[in-house]
Amino acid sequence: MLEDMDTVADPAPQAHLRQWQIGRFVFDPAARTLCADGASERISGKAARVLQLLAEHAGQVISREQLIAEVWDGNAYTGATALTHTVSQLRRSLRATEPDDAPIETISKSGYRLLWPAQRRPATLGAAPPAMPVAAEPAATMPAAATSRLSPRQLTALALLLALLALAAVLLWTRRPGAGAQQAPTPRPMTTLEGVEQWPAYSADGRFLAYVWRRTGGNPRLRVVDLQQPNAVPREFSDPQNLIERPVWLGADRLAYLQAEHGERCKLMTLSLQDGQPRELADCVHVNGAAALAASPDGAWLAFTRRSLKSASGQRLQLRRLADGQERTLAEAPAGLGYGQMDWSHDGKHLAVMLLKDTVAGLLRLDVQSGEALQLIEADKPIWAMAWRQDDTAVVFSAGLAGDFALWQVDRDGGAPRRFSRVENVTSLTAMPAGANGAGAAGDMAASVQLFDDHIERYAAADGQAQLQLREAIRSTSRDLYGDACADAEHVLFISFRSRRIGLWYRDGAQAEPHELPLPEDGTPEPAGCSPDGKFYATAMTPLAGRPGNRLVVGRLDGPADAKPQVIELPAMLSNASWSEDSRSLMLVSDDHNGSAALWRFDLPTQGLTQLSGDQARFGQEVRTEGRRWLYFSREGLRGLWRRPLNDDGSTGGPIELVLEDLAPKDWGNWRWRDGAIWRISRSASADRVLRRDAGGHDQTMLELPAGAVGAYRSLSVDGRGQALVTRKGSAQADLVRVPEAP
Repeated sequence: MLEDMDTVADPAPQAHLRQWQIGRFVFDPAARTLCADGASERISGKAARVLQLLAEHAGQVISREQLIAEVWDGNAYTGATALTHTVSQLRRSLRATEPDDAPIETISKSGYRLLWPAQRRPATLGAAPPAMPVAAEPAATMPAAATSRLSPRQLTALALLLALLALAAVLLWTRRPGAGAQQAPTPRPMTTLEGVEQWPAYSADGRFLAYVWRRTGGNPRLRVVDLQQPNAVPREFSDPQNLIERPVWLGADRLAYLQAEHGERCKLMTLSLQDGQPRELADCVHVNGAAALAASPDGAWLAFTRRSLKSASGQRLQLRRLADGQERTLAEAPAGLGYGQMDWSHDGKHLAVMLLKDTVAGLLRLDVQSGEALQLIEADKPIWAMAWRQDDTAVVFSAGLAGDFALWQVDRDGGAPRRFSRVENVTSLTAMPAGANGAGAAGDMAASVQLFDDHIERYAAADGQAQLQLREAIRSTSRDLYGDACADAEHVLFISFRSRRIGLWYRDGAQAEPHELPLPEDGTPEPAGCSPDGKFYATAMTPLAGRPGNRLVVGRLDGPADAKPQVIELPAMLSNASWSEDSRSLMLVSDDHNGSAALWRFDLPTQGLTQLSGDQARFGQEVRTEGRRWLYFSREGLRGLWRRPLNDDGSTGGPIELVLEDLAPKDWGNWRWRDGAIWRISRSASADRVLRRDAGGHDQTMLELPAGAVGAYRSLSVDGRGQALVTRKGSAQADLVRVPEAP
């Protein structure tokens, strides 16, 4: 379900230069295509990476842990489910000619094995056959003719950019609409907390919003927000067992929820907002995080599940009247099935209920008085969330139908489902009362959308302390990456997906809201750099069509927000821009077709290029130390930081020297020279550390974060006052968003 959600790990340099012959299929990892029998299919970035790993180890078992580590960057929260889904996709794409000729074998409690033979073959020049569309942004796909001309380092960067673009598609998966169809609107973010926000519930009058919030690694909290006073501090409530699922309103000042843990316990609880004390009401059943609980519109009745009276393994759906505790059984689940999420219609006459079977679900409409059931959707597809529309004309649900992960709706009397809105990864839904928070409209839904949580954190040394202390974080409902301090850490340049595409954003001071910088539309920006004086920015843009070189974009940060930048056509694929000390030139990296990287100086006034160093240099910075100028640089595929002397004319001279060894290849841009010290990211099995090495060669740990928490590539920046910006990778985040119905 979660596809292309993270930047992929650096593959082996030659991996993208070869195609694979897998059975009768030709697999091109760079173009992400599978070709056979004159037909071509484009697969997702994650699927391509998984298939590439399976091909590299054909006939061998690759563990799930290894695949999650390499493709999902070790994120088991979403990687486990996404891996299963991805392998299923690959099996469908690799259509076997014989029923017993399965391409990928599942090894129980271990991993997967590619059973078909896989051989490398030379990459084919020229355009690939027509590919199947997989995302909303068709311009983000580079033709095979262009990728075949790229070098290994550029292909690695391209893989990163494609994965980042695919992330934008995952946030709002929109396959190209058919003829005459309109593009679905973008969900409007409602919350941006660090952690997971789920189970939105509106009070009957629409004034209050209750939801469950859980910070990664922490205990859940029940938060209640007064929508008429959006600036007021939300009220928070806890549970004695630290288990809170599916809050529902029972009037103006009372809530019910499930104190539930799958396979362990389930208690139906009530909570008075007056005293904040939870009270146990009844035993219940909780299966697979389904949170089976619903309240009648008047708050008088609760619907929940208990063990079946007929079968110890079955379930029954109970209605409980709160006034006197009277209960009655509304329905018994058929053998082998159970009840999942449920929602009471706003007219109080019906319950919409998920009927679960293993990992798939159907939808039922139950008459509250008679218990008569109408099947709305058969139990043959995974359904993750559901809710009645405000007018009770239809039930909206999250599912993957017709190969499209989206929100769908089915009429209250059944029929063919229709797409409601093109957004996936929805874990919980509720109808918004019209006018809620001043923005809701009749028919709008509030959804909890599950994302990764990458954001830029600012750290500064507190007075009298040597360690960095967290000052603030720049977060969005999407991703903020690769921040660069512009003169100081309060003025930040960064890459983000806030505009549903990869954009370059700038925050002009601690109190300012970030704004997007204007860039050409037919390219993708790389991580950008600020000039030392904080007045300019520069980024290389990867073309979306087969041009001979990148473009360099240079703009002012101290002018109008919409001022047009200078766009310079480069003669080659140059990237990884960094500024000289005098802000008059830029250092760029090129790569020939054999993977030999080199550093170049680009003089802005003359637009002339001068080669500084070969040495497989990937990212460089001018440094003044020991009474002279140096070129400090990281090297392609090698650990460590290196340097060479610079002559008076700016050319390099003298032997190459190793400065330090503790810099991983993927951290080629995660180092900075500032005021006589080298800052860098150092990684171990237990932690990621920001280290500062002084002129005497002594290391000081400035900041320690959990292993894998700091992003790769260019995720560290340090300003002149010793304040650090770090792109921190979170395990998960789910934001509440407003989802209007597609026009």
